[in-house]
Amino acid sequence: MSTLFPKEMIASLFSSRNLFLERQCSFKNGFKYFFEYRPRSKPPCSRCGALGVFRFGKTHVMIRDQPISTSPIWLEITKHRYRCKSCKKVFTEDIPGIGKYKRFTFRFQSLLTQMCEQFSNLQSVQKFYGCSSGYLYKIYYAHQEREIREKINYPWPEVIGIDEHFFSRKYGYTDFATVITDFKGKRLFEIIEGKNKESLKAALAHIPGRENVKIVVMDMSSVFRSFVKEFFPNAQIVADKFHVLRLLNPPLIRLRKALSLNIDDTKYKKLMLKKRKDLEYFQRSDLDRFLRQYPELDKIYRFKERLYELYRCKGVVKALKNIHRLIKDAKASGIEALIKLAKTLHRWRLEIVFHFDNRLTKKIIKVPRIFKV
Repeated sequence: MSTLFPKEMIASLFSSRNLFLERQCSFKNGFKYFFEYRPRSKPPCSRCGALGVFRFGKTHVMIRDQPISTSPIWLEITKHRYRCKSCKKVFTEDIPGIGKYKRFTFRFQSLLTQMCEQFSNLQSVQKFYGCSSGYLYKIYYAHQEREIREKINYPWPEVIGIDEHFFSRKYGYTDFATVITDFKGKRLFEIIEGKNKESLKAALAHIPGRENVKIVVMDMSSVFRSFVKEFFPNAQIVADKFHVLRLLNPPLIRLRKALSLNIDDTKYKKLMLKKRKDLEYFQRSDLDRFLRQYPELDKIYRFKERLYELYRCKGVVKALKNIHRLIKDAKASGIEALIKLAKTLHRWRLEIVFHFDNRLTKKIIKVPRIFKV
């Protein structure tokens, strides 16, 4: 059981001329404080503004407040209900520092907004403070929208990054948000709910200076490529290195599951996804012994390593030669996953080799930590 804080300390923290501390208790996960709200005068009607109201019973609300140290704080506040003599509206009085129909104080909401920037991901904030992910998304997007409104006339920078991030899941459908970042400023530039071309155009049309954008770093999305070509007339598209390197990860994992029924073989999953040059000698030997049992899996793994070799090239000319050789060998392999890889590389070959001209990648962009998984 947690130790209670002194009553005088709590009364000073939640000081209000109308809020009176009645009692306090501790429980397994924190502290609960019972307050009664006693206003000095009756409030006007929330509908018609009339002053002719009378008390109509009491109600109890549970409010989450900013923690003291690391201890969660809950406030159970007793307040009056009123009924208007004119319009017969029944309402409850508003408490300063707590929004209407809210279950969080303003200062706790402000704390969560700051923590969304400092924690590594949204799930960590959710677990540490015991909040829902939906509420955290809501207050964070509201905060970003206010910042964007303050910089409404900020023109487009020369180098930007475009990426999609998971936003929410409703009725079995997944919603995404499109995040645009400024490379030179290493900061968030804009967030748009959705990722289709028309919604992006409508949401970004008010920002001046589209012709300023020279380079756009993005993943291999046909929707984003079509949008960039139409919206930024002078921009060169660069395919993000880390999305290219992950092209063969899903088929590797699927094929390993389909071919190997031995539970002990699951240890090779991480080894296959790592860069071969980062493995120790004995790890490489064990992995090669495992892959010799499955020639098709071994072939896909070797092509995955060839993608890493591609990015060790220096210069656009060498990279273009290597990517053409990789496409040719993948087509001749006769393996469905590699043929699909060859088609993807052929469609995006120019965007991939442009990376070797400037070595830009979204990894150096300062993406808000709330989106990282």
